[in-house]
Amino acid sequence: MKKIILMVLSIIILLVLGLFLYIYLGSTSKLVDKAELENPNFLKDKMAVIYFSTTADQDLDGMGVSYGVFIDQDGQAKGLKMQGLEVGNLAKSKDKLFLEEKNKVRLLGNGYQEFPMEKYQHTGVLSGYIERENIFFSIYNSGFSQNGYNSDVRYGNEKGFYTDTIPYYIESSGLIDDRIYLLTSDDDNTNDQSKFALKEVSFDDKLQVKQLTNIESENGLAPVSPVLADKDYYYIIMAQYQDGFNGKVSLIRVNKQSYAQDMFTLINYKDMDDINKTLIMNSNRSAYIYEKELYFVDGLGDVYTFHSETKEIKKKFSFKEFNQSLLRYDQEISFNGDSLYFFRYNPAIKKHFIEKYELKTGKLEKQVKITGIPEILLERKLNLKSLSPYDFLIVND
Repeated sequence: MKKIILMVLSIIILLVLGLFLYIYLGSTSKLVDKAELENPNFLKDKMAVIYFSTTADQDLDGMGVSYGVFIDQDGQAKGLKMQGLEVGNLAKSKDKLFLEEKNKVRLLGNGYQEFPMEKYQHTGVLSGYIERENIFFSIYNSGFSQNGYNSDVRYGNEKGFYTDTIPYYIESSGLIDDRIYLLTSDDDNTNDQSKFALKEVSFDDKLQVKQLTNIESENGLAPVSPVLADKDYYYIIMAQYQDGFNGKVSLIRVNKQSYAQDMFTLINYKDMDDINKTLIMNSNRSAYIYEKELYFVDGLGDVYTFHSETKEIKKKFSFKEFNQSLLRYDQEISFNGDSLYFFRYNPAIKKHFIEKYELKTGKLEKQVKITGIPEILLERKLNLKSLSPYDFLIVND
């Protein structure tokens, strides 16, 4: 009897080990190696990159993980495994891609370089590329110091990367015409939720922060978009949730010359079964300006527009078969040129897709089925860690 029990246990152990090896080998086959990264043509066939990561609290044991997932033109996914960075962000120049993790940054594309960073970060805010200065940058939610709140900045290029600090808590941010714009909560405004400050950051000789104006808003409004601008105005979109069933989304417009401010109601939510369903997917990518229209994607998959000249507000179009439940899984958006891209997971058929919508008409122009993501995210597949997408960038299309 003991021999039978031992035999059964041995078979079970072998089956478990076999299953683990099968999953592990399947995962490693979907990871890019150093030779691929060093190929100067590595990005040429890539359509998009998606940044997945664990949350900051999952890195308390030092075991947080992130992945840069590269999608080629055929929808095949391959991943680069890195250390975790909640809300990690992506940026690109004409021929390079910027990737970050908690203690390192990378440049891929026309050559491959790694830059270890002395100070680790746990939560990202914004990344971008400043063409005039040939500088990649990334801003982080770094926490309090003896002198107040710090938002650290990594910046540099193929010659090296450096770290500086912006001494404010950042509510929203945006990159416009090689200038970084920040919406901050300043120390003297911390008890007043209706006051923010709009600031401009430049890297002319060194990192410099200049205050432009204070932003007055209704109490309880919170930013849900990047800071945007056209030739005449700055734009900030804010949401206010009155209770669990009602809320609204407002557009604040600031004149660049006089700093005079207007407010417009973009969306009114009434008698929702749960107002949390309207929460946006990604505040850095939720809004965009194209040909005198400001586009905003809400959490219900609806795309609204504001015309800068006529001030007309309308629902332009909606994503097809959008999952409006609270149980969202792998959803990100990215504007590029005259198109809006939607990365999503269809739970009914257990498949990932990238969809391309034309901004002017709302027409679904293309749908690409993605294969390989579950195999790449091994920690999620084995229920060891929870990984979520935090950024989605179109490389070539």
